[in-house]
Amino acid sequence: MSGDVCHSYLRNKEAIELRGFGGAKTFASAEVCDVTVTTAYHARWMVHVQRAFIMDCRVKVAVYDTTIGDIRLQPVLEIGCASRDPGIIRLNTSVVTVRLHHRNASDYNFNIVLSARSTRTVCPWFLCASGDCVPQSLMCDGTDNCFDYSDEATNGTAHCSDYWPFKGENWGVLASVLGAGGVLGVTAFCCRHLRKRRDSFDELYDLNEGPYVHKYAYRYAVIRQPQRCNKNIHTRHDRDSDRGAVG
Repeated sequence: MSGDVCHSYLRNKEAIELRGFGGAKTFASAEVCDVTVTTAYHARWMVHVQRAFIMDCRVKVAVYDTTIGDIRLQPVLEIGCASRDPGIIRLNTSVVTVRLHHRNASDYNFNIVLSARSTRTVCPWFLCASGDCVPQSLMCDGTDNCFDYSDEATNGTAHCSDYWPFKGENWGVLASVLGAGGVLGVTAFCCRHLRKRRDSFDELYDLNEGPYVHKYAYRYAVIRQPQRCNKNIHTRHDRDSDRGAVG
């Protein structure tokens, strides 16, 4: 948590994600950073430590189910160096205070998510797979507010579709479109190939046997006069025949 959120009071929130890391701008004089968050009157907080990497044992993060001014009780959650995963903590309060004892250390990194849950009998919001009821606005926002990923599921209850161009059930639509496009493309290619092959055969026919020869043959034909019979030859032949017959 940085210095610009320390000692702040955030009202009517549905969820909040608090991150702290060494080197952030903090108030060195106080060595403590407090953030108090409230939610709607009919909702209660649940807390989950998503990440806690604290190597300096002087650093501690504590969660209280009360306001800043009333912190004299034991925290409902405290993490430090070598702390175990506390799991999901469901509080019976609409006010939570997170206190960081940073001691001006630099070797720590943590991430805490607070989600509001409805206490009504019938869930007016989104029903998580775990049975918790969180605000509808927390669905598909990139943060696991149900703490079981059911509000961020791509093909589960939430039907999120914000992480890929075609998500969840839309992959079937994409596959159908691509398949139809591929079939049409192959069909068009085959038709074009067959048309070009037919045209090549037609051109070959026109050049060798078809109307091209009859239409343009006169350009290359040699026109000759028709040959006439030689009357002298025929007369001599006939005369010789007559002589043979007489003798």
